[in-house]
Amino acid sequence: MLQASPLHKSPSPPLERRPQIHGPWNRKSISLILKQHGNPPCSVVQNLAGGSQDWDPSSICHPHHYSLLDLISMGVGGTVGSGIFVLTGFIAHHFAGPATFVSFLLSGCAALCSGLCYAEWSWRVPVEGSTYVYSFIALGEYAAVMAGACLTLEYGISGAAVARSWGDKALEWMRVELGWTDLAAKLGGGGNNGENNEKSETFFNPLAGLISLLAVVVLSCGVQESKRVTNIFTITKLLLVLFMIVGGFILFDAQNLKPLLPASLGASGVARGATSSFFGYLGFDEVCCLANEARNPADMPKAVLWTLAIVTVIYVLASIALCGMQDYEYISDTSGFPAAFADRGVEWAAQLTAAGEVLTLPVVVLISLLAQPRLFAAMAKDGLLPAIFAKQNADGNFVWGNVLSGVPMMFLATFVPFSWMDDAISVGILFAFNMTNTALILMKCNSFHDALDINPLSDAQDCNDDEGEGIVVVPTLFNQRQKLLSLPQHLLCYHCIALLAGISSSHLETSGGNAAVTTVVQGGAAVAALSFAVYIHRKFPSTGRFGDWSLHSRQQKIFAPDETDYPEEYVYHRPALSLAEVLPFEVPLVPFLPLLGVFVNWFLIAQLDWYGILLLLLFLTIISVLYLWCVNGSQKHAVEHSNHQTRYDRVDVNESEGGRVLLREFSLPKR
Repeated sequence: MLQASPLHKSPSPPLERRPQIHGPWNRKSISLILKQHGNPPCSVVQNLAGGSQDWDPSSICHPHHYSLLDLISMGVGGTVGSGIFVLTGFIAHHFAGPATFVSFLLSGCAALCSGLCYAEWSWRVPVEGSTYVYSFIALGEYAAVMAGACLTLEYGISGAAVARSWGDKALEWMRVELGWTDLAAKLGGGGNNGENNEKSETFFNPLAGLISLLAVVVLSCGVQESKRVTNIFTITKLLLVLFMIVGGFILFDAQNLKPLLPASLGASGVARGATSSFFGYLGFDEVCCLANEARNPADMPKAVLWTLAIVTVIYVLASIALCGMQDYEYISDTSGFPAAFADRGVEWAAQLTAAGEVLTLPVVVLISLLAQPRLFAAMAKDGLLPAIFAKQNADGNFVWGNVLSGVPMMFLATFVPFSWMDDAISVGILFAFNMTNTALILMKCNSFHDALDINPLSDAQDCNDDEGEGIVVVPTLFNQRQKLLSLPQHLLCYHCIALLAGISSSHLETSGGNAAVTTVVQGGAAVAALSFAVYIHRKFPSTGRFGDWSLHSRQQKIFAPDETDYPEEYVYHRPALSLAEVLPFEVPLVPFLPLLGVFVNWFLIAQLDWYGILLLLLFLTIISVLYLWCVNGSQKHAVEHSNHQTRYDRVDVNESEGGRVLLREFSLPKR
């Protein structure tokens, strides 16, 4: 057995001069992340009177631009898109009929399981980075890199895909509605394809690149300007949606809702509709990337939950209005509301709805590009990307990050048709949701100290936290004294079972055979997964604390590592408080609700095309190879050129002292 020997602690070098210590399983402490992003001084320290005059708190603080209303506007604007314009008609026509609103209610409840986890994380760790940061804290650097890759699919790549979709819609609108066939063809519209009047897909669309360029320009002009533009577009979109809903209820015919659940579709159709409608909720988590710029961190849970609530109400009302306006058998599966208005003889409303979709969709591009630089900034602060991505101007705007993120997005939107990447993007987003849910469970239900029968408070001095670097190397959860699997191993098994249950539900029905047997197998797999979730909930209940047990002590400091960087009067001390005393929001029924979210996410992943899943695996494999190659190079560089030396001290530990395997890495100045 090994344990680090105690050494005299020297004052740590300033944060910006510390060498980065990289390793796949290295985790960062919450205190260091908050200090690194400047949040504790902003939210706690600036209201203290007196103190040293030679330290300016504003030098490390992010300007806090976003109010609760701004955050909700960002969330709703980035979420409401294809769900209202396309999915409502598609689900009503193919799956659920008049009961489409039930499908949206079910998917809204499913999205809430993951949304609750994002809500609590965004309050506890109010910094940019979203799932990337949460994974770094709970799962390690390699998992954080994978999360960053998945979020890049959700933000930058998905934003480029939306820009391309907007460009294609704009060209189609010009060609079909306005009759500008020649101009549309010159701009890459492709013209007609045979007698069916269908537009052929092309690889060049300058309008998509133009809208991406405009988004880069708007964001580079400043945070206030981009916030105003986003709010204007979001309000315009909501007014359009309100017009569609009110117009649908004015033309409402109750006979179109009978029967509510057609026999030809059945309950299985409602379930399949819920699966498809869930993708209309993707995007609410982009709010979490703005947490570091929120005026009040306590607004973050409210913003996430209000976004989900508003989006759910919009989808439910729009579904009822559309199905009441036209019989579900005749609803267009690509252009629901415009076609329904035209069918009822209100041509001007059809034209307005079609034009409004083209005019309001760019806000999704803007919000996607707004989130991407903040993700890259978080990765740059950890040494995983060049430091230029974290550079801000006096207004707190990531100008270089906007440009370096936006230019590739512009070229992708211009030259790459994204219809074949939709499933890969969806899988990446759902995979990021699962990482967030798992990270929350590990932070709230970690039972390492229970398995070893030690007191987390009395043994806090034996933790594996490198105070100088803020890097946490977790003791191995497998040792000779453990006879049962620990929480991480249970979670790994649960992920596998949930994925297999999802695969059985989506692929067994295509294999032929007895339908009753298939139903029994599918139901049994789902029951087995949820039963295992209940078992984990009972075996590993919430501990009442948040974070690794080893990071807690009786007297906590918000940024305990290297408090010598700031005058003592600016360091906020607080006793260890109960959750009820310090939290405005906490996820209930942990770990069951996050586990339910994991099950839903794997179920949805299994419904997608295998091509998209394999494409995501290829993408993550490439990122993994690049990460391991870069980490190997950075470690060699640190050994050869760093002004700090790394030393490992090993001392035998006898079984009577606990038998734990502890390894601590110290970085001390060379002498």
